[in-house]
Amino acid sequence: MNDVNEKKPEVNLTRNFIIRWVVILTLAILFAISITSFFHNARRPPNPPGHPWKMSLRSFGSTQLGYAANHNGMYSSFDALVDTGFIARSYTLDNLIGDYSITWDVQNISTVHPDIPYLENPNRFTLICRPIPPNKKKLPIGGITEDQVVRVFTPENGNNIEDVKSWDPVLHMGR
Repeated sequence: MNDVNEKKPEVNLTRNFIIRWVVILTLAILFAISITSFFHNARRPPNPPGHPWKMSLRSFGSTQLGYAANHNGMYSSFDALVDTGFIARSYTLDNLIGDYSITWDVQNISTVHPDIPYLENPNRFTLICRPIPPNKKKLPIGGITEDQVVRVFTPENGNNIEDVKSWDPVLHMGR
């Protein structure tokens, strides 16, 4: 009887030992995965190469939608977005995106000449990112309008510099 009692603690010790090691190994694997993703994300550039303004323009377009939702469908000037806290006061049109200056154009019913016909929503906005001269890096020009499509100006594709909606859509991050 003593032999049986002596073996049970060994089985319990072995089982506990295995459970502890499984837990420790699981935690070690989870830690390794999280550390790997942390360093991977730390090396990732804040904006994708080629179109450093893509995510920023998407954010500004969303900001315009948020503002319009609270202001009877009217889009906002840059200064009004700063005044209402939608954009931090430390930003200007020349420091929102590195190496770029932004043109911020808004047309609302109250600011459009009455003789200009609009078939759809008369409220419009156009944001254009232009490289700050000299453009030694050959940075592209990008833009977004109220349709929330981010576009890149590509003159060789017949894009009209005056009409952002004629520019090529930026469909994915690597483009």
